[in-house]
Amino acid sequence: TKQERIEDMQMQRHADLKVIDDIWAVIIIALGLFFFFTVIADSTGAFGARVHDLCIGLFGIMAYVLPFFFVIYGVLLILQKVQHISGRTVFFTILIFVNMCILNSYRFISETKLKYDFAAMIEYYKAGIEAKQGGAVGMWLGSILVKAFGKSGCLIIAITLIIIALLLVANTPISKWLTKMSDKREARR
Repeated sequence: TKQERIEDMQMQRHADLKVIDDIWAVIIIALGLFFFFTVIADSTGAFGARVHDLCIGLFGIMAYVLPFFFVIYGVLLILQKVQHISGRTVFFTILIFVNMCILNSYRFISETKLKYDFAAMIEYYKAGIEAKQGGAVGMWLGSILVKAFGKSGCLIIAITLIIIALLLVANTPISKWLTKMSDKREARR
């Protein structure tokens, strides 16, 4: 019947997605290992030294978390504990890390000395390399949030966004419901 053919096609699509997810997981874990040897061990040559400085400048101390973030995400992807790779999951995973950077930078942001122009970004980048602040990403975005919502608002927004993004990336009832809705749309098409 038509319904059985649709179900067979969806089962095949899910099997194909699993293979694609496994390939992405291996790539993500390899990137995590590269970042480990680049950022933490600092042992990947001249190119690695540039990547090391870039990561430290952008993310501050969170650059040391980045390799573990990649490896853990890759392992969870293989174990099917997170949603399959898509634009949505990539966006929410990046959102989690960026908000972790904001939370790390939060302690360095002064409500009386807020700077968030391009010159401030360069200053934050250099301070991140010198391990004096939270890096350009967290400091700049955190400063914007503090300007708009105050320090407590910045904290609440960053934590809330992390929780929401985790619920949408991990295999939770919310993310499974979204997947079912997507499957129903696809079946109708």
